[in-house]
Amino acid sequence: MTGQTTREKDPFVKVVSLYELNSYITHCAPVMTELEIKKVLNKLLR
Repeated sequence: MTGQTTREKDPFVKVVSLYELNSYITHCAPVMTELEIKKVLNKLLR
């Protein structure tokens, strides 16, 4: 959510500005394999 933040700091939650968001997404390590992503996408498109 843009313009929003949390009051508490959580080590598992990264808060970035809208300006930083694209760079953060494209440079972070993948969490899912391409096959896992395709499986999720297929389920969502049904």
